[in-house]
Amino acid sequence: MFALMNLAPKYNIEITEFTIAHPVNPVDAGFSYHEWFVDFESLPNHINALVTEVYIALLQNNIYYKYLINGSVLSTLLMFVLPQN
Repeated sequence: MFALMNLAPKYNIEITEFTIAHPVNPVDAGFSYHEWFVDFESLPNHINALVTEVYIALLQNNIYYKYLINGSVLSTLLMFVLPQN
């Protein structure tokens, strides 16, 4: 969440609520991953760029995350924007 909050001023976003979860029984047999469910006060204009920057920040600031990604244990994060209201 630290990565997302640090990028909030750059993207002019306000996060109302969030949850980061790991699927218990993923449908596919692929890599594990984390799902980010984010409720924004107003929708970001460049959500794909935001997700990419969050991912890069995680790789730079969390050596364990980078190790899991590079070792093909963990797939990149998935971010879902929750519907407003």
